Amino acid sequence: MCYLTACENMNHRMRKEFFKAIIRQDIGWFDKNQSGTLTAKLFDNLERVKEGTGDKVALLIQFVSQFFAGFIVAFAYDWRLTLIMMSLSPFMVICGAFIAKLMASATAKEAENYATAGGIAEEVLTSIRTVVAFNGQKFECDRYNEALRGGMRDGILKSLYVGIGLGLTFFIIFGSYALAFWVGTGYVYNGVLIPGTLLTANELKELPTEI
Repeated sequence: MCYLTACENMNHRMRKEFFKAIIRQDIGWFDKNQSGTLTAKLFDNLERVKEGTGDKVALLIQFVSQFFAGFIVAFAYDWRLTLIMMSLSPFMVICGAFIAKLMASATAKEAENYATAGGIAEEVLTSIRTVVAFNGQKFECDRYNEALRGGMRDGILKSLYVGIGLGLTFFIIFGSYALAFWVGTGYVYNGVLIPGTLLTANELKELPTEI
């Protein structure tokens, strides 16, 4: 609740600062930037800020704490098996960073296309008499639909990246489980570990994959 309240207060301040920044611009600046585009960017970007903060901060703290606590206990039970499982962690980090970079690029393009579509809609609606007088309805509809199609393509691409990222993440996680049980079975057979220690070190390695 506290994080959600802080998030709403931050969004409120950002809206006020954005509005103050706009009204301080000169006339020439508004010739280059449509008001509809600015409005669409404002709401879209603030929604993304809201998605990345609020309760997500609390969940991030929880998952990071669980991450370190799990590794500490796993090392305490058996450091060899924990190190073996950690050998796959760099692959997960590299995969996550690469997918996040692709998603950021697709998200930025998606927001830009939808902002352009919002600017077109406001431009047409504020000058609807002129558009109808010159029989430009079809042209403006096609222009608006083209901007929406661009945003839809980028949205689909972003969803594809999310799916690939989750698939690779779970593949690495379950691969680490398989590696741990494969190596741990040998340890148990040779009397190095007992089955309970094997399961404890493996289960404490399990971490949430969504924030």
